[in-house]
This record gives sequence, structure tokens and C-alpha cells, in this order.
Amino acid sequence: LVLSSLLGIIVLLTSLSICFYLLMSTSSHSDIYDNNSLLNYVSNYLPNYSSNSQNRLLSDSQCNNYKTCFDCIQDLSCGYCDSIPIDNVIYQGCIQLSSSSSSIYDKTSVPFNETQCPYSDSLYLSTCPNSALYGYLIFILLSFYLFIYAIGMGSMPWCITSEIYPTNIRGSCNSLTTSVIG
Repeated sequence: LVLSSLLGIIVLLTSLSICFYLLMSTSSHSDIYDNNSLLNYVSNYLPNYSSNSQNRLLSDSQCNNYKTCFDCIQDLSCGYCDSIPIDNVIYQGCIQLSSSSSSIYDKTSVPFNETQCPYSDSLYLSTCPNSALYGYLIFILLSFYLFIYAIGMGSMPWCITSEIYPTNIRGSCNSLTTSVIG
């Protein structure tokens, strides 16, 4: 039972790492990553920025350095929009969220400029588009991992400690081991 549990743990952890890798590698790519398309976007859709502010936005915004949605949503000041209209073409990209929110760490009520991402259902703050399948698969694999660990390797320290000590000091040693293990 213990060896099959160990084998199951190895297989499940390998599967989980593959799922996380596939989730990251198939993440939506940003179309406005390069500065030319971003400059076009800023000059057309954020007209209240002067040319000096546009240049500062291009150099200071860390959001335009992210190539994928997976990288973008990890930054608390960025959001991923999958429908950014530029010259009648729909682009995808990482946008800077408005800095007027009460807390930059609270992404649930972050205001954003609707000219940046005109459709509110196109703005992703904590997930990426089309990532639900991997999310469910990771949840299932993690549940199996916990189950396999619990029936095999998780109970081993308790079984071993109850058997290795001599009978006359078993109670004291088990209580000491429990305080260290538990």
C-alpha cells in the first residue's frame, strides 16, 4: 500500500506540473506587447494624455512588459483585456488598471477606463480566458493527490511511531513524537 501510494504521488505530482506548464504555455498572448502598437493605442484611445504623458506611460507601465495573460494577472496593478479595439481591429493585451481604487490589492472593485477595455466581461483580473479546463483538471488531480497521500504516506509516521518504541516508554515517546509531527 505504501509503495503504491508513493508511486501514485509521483505520477500525480508529475501530472500536476505538466498541467501547470500547459496552463502557462497556452495562456493568451498579448497583441499590444510592442511599443508601436501600444503607442498607436495610447494616442487613439487615451486622448487626454499629452505626448509627454504617452511616452511616460510607455516607459513606466510595467503592464506592457507582459507577453501573456498568465504573467499579466499576477501583477496586482494590471488586468488582461481580450477585446481592445484599435483601428477597427480587436486586440488582446495587458492594461494598466486605474490607480484611483482604494487598495491596489483589492482586484474585486477595481475601476478601469472603459475606452481601454470597452466590455466589462472582457477584463480578466484573476483568471485567463479559456483556462477553465486546466483549472478543473488541476482541481481533480490535486484531490486525487490528497486522497492517495492520506491513505498511504500520510499515515506512515503514526504507524511507525506506535511500533518502534519499547513498551515501557512508548507513551512518553509517542507524545513527544506527536508534538514534533503534529
